Amino acid sequence: MRNILFLCLMILLGCKKEKEADKFRITPGGKVNYMLDDRSLKLKFGDMINLRVGEKKIEAIVIDIRNEGQKIWYGLSFKIGDKIAGTMIRDTQNGETTCASLVEVFYLNQENIYDYELVKNEKLLFSKIGLSNAGYQNAKVEKLEEVLPKYFAAIEKRKNDDSDCEDTVKNKAPKYVYVKLSELTDERYQ
Repeated sequence: MRNILFLCLMILLGCKKEKEADKFRITPGGKVNYMLDDRSLKLKFGDMINLRVGEKKIEAIVIDIRNEGQKIWYGLSFKIGDKIAGTMIRDTQNGETTCASLVEVFYLNQENIYDYELVKNEKLLFSKIGLSNAGYQNAKVEKLEEVLPKYFAAIEKRKNDDSDCEDTVKNKAPKYVYVKLSELTDERYQ
């Protein structure tokens, strides 16, 4: 009997936690294709990898996956420490103006992901993730060598990681920022 009560309590707490996560709205941007079944793929949603590009090792996380005919494209975001590349934009919802943080990704074809190390998997909360790119067609990287310039450009754009929402709202201009990975993951699985 005690086990049944404990199980019921855990289910109720789990449901409450999920409802709270669904209320948290981080972005109005492009949505992640999280309905794609990734079980048979090389990489999974939330996989953190060290991708070797030439002599450079780049940390990235799989945020999105797209299936285009016979090709699989992985939406990767650069990871710097405990943060990933993002963009802060002005967001108006229900008459209130605030800021939303979007995740910046680039898409790399599965064929170009061959020299990498799988670090671990983070359980992503897709309800908190929006993509800053104007569609994955614009964010495709055809060759692995093209990743390095994007990586350095992402760091350069975020040198002044100014995540001041008031300034973004006032000037209506997006800012290049870092998004804490912990804001996009499910702490129940950490």
